[in-house]
Amino acid sequence: MCGSLYKNSLLLSCIRVKGADVIQRFGKKVRRLREGAGLNQSELAQILGLSEHSKGFISEIESGKKIPKAELILRIALHFSVSTDYLLRDDLTEPGDNES
Repeated sequence: MCGSLYKNSLLLSCIRVKGADVIQRFGKKVRRLREGAGLNQSELAQILGLSEHSKGFISEIESGKKIPKAELILRIALHFSVSTDYLLRDDLTEPGDNES
C-alpha cells in the first residue's frame, strides 16, 4: 500500500507508520532478551548505566513509546551479545529466535 503513494504527505505518513512498527518490534526484542536473562526492568536499567529509577524508561522502550539513543542501543546489544542489526532489523534473526 505504501509503495504506490504519490503525494509527499501521504508518503511521509507511511514512513512514520513503518518507523513506529520498527520501534515496537525493537521494544519487543528488548523485552524478550531481558526476560530471557531473568532481569527486571530496574536491573536492566542499572546494567545499562541508567539510574535505578529508570525502569519507567525501559518500560517505555519495550512498549515502543520511546526511542533510545544509538549509544543505549549499542549497550543493549553488547550486554545481550546480539548485533545492533538484529535489534533494529526485521530480516535478521538470532539463534533461538522464534519470531519470524
